[in-house]
Amino acid sequence: MADELNHARAFARQARSEFELFRRLNAMPEVAECHGLMLLQTSSEKLAKAVLIASGSELKFSHVAVTKIIDALRGQRFIAKHWNHGDYGAFLTRARKIMRAIEELHPQVPTDGFSMKEGGPNVEYPWPAKSADGTKVYIAPVEFRFPLVQMLQTPDGVRLLKLLKTLASDFDELFG
Repeated sequence: MADELNHARAFARQARSEFELFRRLNAMPEVAECHGLMLLQTSSEKLAKAVLIASGSELKFSHVAVTKIIDALRGQRFIAKHWNHGDYGAFLTRARKIMRAIEELHPQVPTDGFSMKEGGPNVEYPWPAKSADGTKVYIAPVEFRFPLVQMLQTPDGVRLLKLLKTLASDFDELFG
């Protein structure tokens, strides 16, 4: 178990660094939102993997990890107490949609209405779309307004970011 915990802590340290950079970029209006969101996706994925490893789950190398921590976190009542929010379980259920939107920022995670083969909105690579006249165009992530930005500004989005920050900054205390 010591080796697994060391592995989890390494994921958490990397996630903490990336999350802090996300917060800094997010505060800079001159930086395209895709750049900060890429760091949110990578830090959230690493943090989710840290939580899963520390909770005894087998680590699977997939970019779909953030939504998988809901059950692990729901079972960790000490996190709810540490975080000091009463409706913790209900919040986790509501936050699933936002967590899934974070996962879908990665180009290898299928997004609603798009397969991995055809591509869709993501923070790394241009994807095909149709213009108003029906011709094929390519959208660069720097030109796209990601709906996740508005989701993160809702009360549950703000709470989710606080939870991710807490998990990253207090990982050793929370998972020993």
